[in-house]
Parts: sequence; structure tokens; C-alpha cells
Amino acid sequence: MAVQQSNLLNYNIAVCWDSLDITCTRNVSANLVPENGREAAILGLIRRFPLDVPFSVKINYIADQSAGNQHNSNNMLGSSETTRDISDLTLSKSDTKEIHGLDNDENFNYWFAGLIDGDGTLSVYKNNAQACEITLGEKDVKTLHKIKERFHGSVLKRSKVRAYRWRVYKKLYVTNVVNLINGKLLTDSKHVQLVKICNKLNIEPIINNKISKNNSWFTGFFDAEGYFSIRNNYTLTISVGQKNKEILEEIQKIFGIGHIYYDKSWNGYNYVITDLQEIKTILAYFEQYPLKTIKHTDFITIKRLVLFIERGYHLKDNPLKYRIDNLIKIFKIRKKI
Repeated sequence: MAVQQSNLLNYNIAVCWDSLDITCTRNVSANLVPENGREAAILGLIRRFPLDVPFSVKINYIADQSAGNQHNSNNMLGSSETTRDISDLTLSKSDTKEIHGLDNDENFNYWFAGLIDGDGTLSVYKNNAQACEITLGEKDVKTLHKIKERFHGSVLKRSKVRAYRWRVYKKLYVTNVVNLINGKLLTDSKHVQLVKICNKLNIEPIINNKISKNNSWFTGFFDAEGYFSIRNNYTLTISVGQKNKEILEEIQKIFGIGHIYYDKSWNGYNYVITDLQEIKTILAYFEQYPLKTIKHTDFITIKRLVLFIERGYHLKDNPLKYRIDNLIKIFKIRKKI
């Protein structure tokens, strides 16, 4: 498709032995997120594009030992294996949605309700003042600022812990928040808080117990309580922990996959998915309703690992085994930081 010159941006980046040529066009095109964890760096560059620039992305791989000696990847692909690598490692629609915040308001509100169900609080104080707050780890302070942009309030660092808290307490803004999430909260504990705060604000509380795959509530809940991990070298795991077993049973029922286990170490329950095809079901949901916290980076990595495992990269005699091993190593290092 023809593109006006004013809508075309070219970036040449040298990274060790590799470099990338990133072209921003009107249509999502081809398709390499490089190995060794550099997908996060690429997404970071894309996030710096002005919002008035078309958000679709074309990424061509350039392999050379010199950053100054670059050639177009189309002239360098000499093997079917390399061709398959480039054709399959794509930046998905969910990546571009996350980068440019294209979710509509209702999707955002369901995600927001899920996040409150996991990590939020609706409070009524002794002086009858009301507040809504969400606490996330310090890596997700940008997510809290996005919430602040929509719903006002403040974002402050918590003392003695590596976390930040968004809080809104002005009645006008609290009323707006409660109206937007009313009928979208799903956990029993938040239903109790909802009723109390609605009574103070003269709002009719709407109690909803039905989880749906057709909105972003589970994405918000997973951003709060979910976890991507790797067990026994190549066993990918998606899990959600909760004291309340019932909400996990409802999640299990709506997706029709996974298992629930009791964990005596913290007297709670874990909803766990390890089967590769079942993991792909959850990843497909996150494609449609993207994660908005740092877990979106984990999602991209897990998606690539699924592809590598399906290709057999993890097998002992595969010459490309180093790719999956390096990606897993970087994933685990990132988790420790």
C-alpha cells in the first residue's frame, strides 16, 4: 500500500551482531521480534512514536557483523528455516492495541473492575468520606498513572514496600468511578464494599456474579492476581491465586480448562494451566483483551515460547535449541529484578 512520506519513519538500530530496520506504515506487515529478549526494546521504541503517526509496524531482520554494513533482509534469506522464523514471529494486534491504547471505554471499565477485584479497595471512612484505591508493584507505576489520567486522584509511593498506590477521594470523582464499575465487580469481598459505598453515594448497587469471556474483566483480574512462569525447563504455566476458591471455579468453568489446587503455604488456591493447547486458549483471550501491566511483556515472551516448543526447539538435538534456552534465561532474569 502506498504511504505518504510524512507517515514514514525509519529507524536503524545496531545491537551487538544484529540490527533492525523498523518502518512504521499504515498496515501491519512482516514480522520479526528478535531473540534474546530484545522484543521489549523494540516495543519501547514503538511506544515513543507520536500518536498521530500510524501505528502499524513492519520489522525486517538484518543479519550482519557490522552495524554499518546493512542489507535488506529480503536479499539475505537463504534458508527455509530463516524464512519460517521471520514469517511466524509477529507483532500481534494486541501489541499495537497495548502500545496505543485503542481499547474502547467499556473494555477499559471492565478491565478496571477486574483490577479492583484483585488489587483494589472501595472504602467508607468513619467520617463518611469515600475513596477508591489500587496498589500495584513499582514496575506498574505507569499503569496507575494511566488510571489517574482517566479518573483523577493521586499516585504515591507506599512506604517500606516496593509499590505505588492510586487513590481518588473527591466525591465527584469517586461517584464517577463507582458508576462505571457498578455491575462489573465479581468477587464477594468487593460486592460487600460496593454496597457500602453505593449506600453513601445514593447509588443503586448492581451485584453481578457472571464471568464472561466477552469482556476484559479477566484481563484486569489477571493483571492483579495472575502469573506467567516456567517450570521444569520447558513447562509453561499460567496461574491465578486467590483465597476465594469460588471465583477461580467460575473462571475455570467459563474457559473450560485448567485445574485448581489448594496451597497450604499461604492457605489459598491456585488456578493453574500447563497444557500447551489450553495455554493457547488463554493467550488468544489476551490477544483480544490485552494486558495493561508489565505482564504484557511476559505475555509476548510466553507466546514466542509456545511457538518455539511447537517447532521442537526445546528438543535436545535441535540446532536452534539455544534460542529457546536464551529466551527462558532472560525471562527468568527479568522475573528476579
